[in-house]
Parts: sequence; structure tokens; C-alpha cells
Amino acid sequence: MAGLVLTACSHRPAPAEHNGHTCIDLGLPSGTKWATCNLGAASPEDYGDYYGWGETQPHKPRVPNQGLWHENELGILKRHGAVDDDDNLTAGYDAATANWGGKWRMPTKIEFEELFKVCKTEAYEDYVLFIGPNGNTLVLPYAGEKEQNIFRTTYDITGGRIGKYWTATADSRHHLSCYYYALKTHRIFKSPCHMGYSVRPVCD
Repeated sequence: MAGLVLTACSHRPAPAEHNGHTCIDLGLPSGTKWATCNLGAASPEDYGDYYGWGETQPHKPRVPNQGLWHENELGILKRHGAVDDDDNLTAGYDAATANWGGKWRMPTKIEFEELFKVCKTEAYEDYVLFIGPNGNTLVLPYAGEKEQNIFRTTYDITGGRIGKYWTATADSRHHLSCYYYALKTHRIFKSPCHMGYSVRPVCD
């Protein structure tokens, strides 16, 4: 009996493929599966592309962001159909859905909170390793940030490494801001939407 129990507990779901991209089941209570790479990256450690919140095309040097964000008040975004009743981006304004299709989407604020609260974490020089309840792991690199043509990949003003990942969730109480996940501190912060941050897709 003990051997059977050990075998069952040590089983880890293998990585799966959805619409041409790999996802991993970490054993999270919500059942959310996380992509193994950033949007635009070729491997888990690669940085990938940088997106403004609600933009479906990556930031380009010396090219201003396009879209609705010069009038980024939550009520206006909802009237445009860019944000749903839960203050999350809709499919037409979601970078993960637009680029990978299928059921891929950007994680919500709640899903990022679940990731860092439920998983164990190990910090390394270039990335953070998340260890799920079932033993599967996920790598999120310190990919830096991008603001128009200004790009920092390594150190911020406090000397710590930068890793900022957009959530799909808008800030319902303040104009011109939405939520991102800070990899270094495992906290959720608010940011202007024009900033270029990483996107790590999820699927159900």
C-alpha cells in the first residue's frame, strides 16, 4: 500500500501542447496552466517581446504605442469592448490571445497572486523558479522592461534585477493604470499602460 501511495503522489503531469505552444500543469487549485515561455521567446530563459497593456503588437524602437490608451479611463475602455465586467482585457486586446490563439490569454491579477502564494520559489541570478504543489516547475526570467525606445534589462535603481509581467487586469479606481506582477518582490503593483513589460500566457 505504501508503495502505491508513493507512486500516486509522485506522479507529475507532463507538459502539454495547446495551439502549438507548451504549457505546464503546476497543480494549482484553479487548474490554470502556465506557458513555459514568455510571449515571443524561444525558450523558458529567453526574454521574449515587450507589450504595452492592451496592445497586441510588441514595442518597437522609436515607434509610439498605438491604440486606445490615450483615453484610458476604465469606462471608455468598457465602451470600446476592451475590458470586461471583471476589469480584465477582452480577447481582441489580449496579447496572448491575439498572438497564440486558441484558449491562450494573459493571466489575471488573481491568477498571478495564486502562482506566487501557492508555489514555492527559488531565486537565481537570471530567473525565478516556481515549484508547484505537484512538483512541476516554471521559470520566469528577469526580462527587464521597455519604455518606448528606452530599455533596461539588468538592474534598476536599487541594484536588484527587474522582472515585470503584465496581468490582464485594469485598476478600477485610478485612470491610466493597470496591474503588473513584480518578479523580484512577488507583489502586484500598478503601472501606466504604455510601459513595455513581459507577457507569460496561461490557458484553462
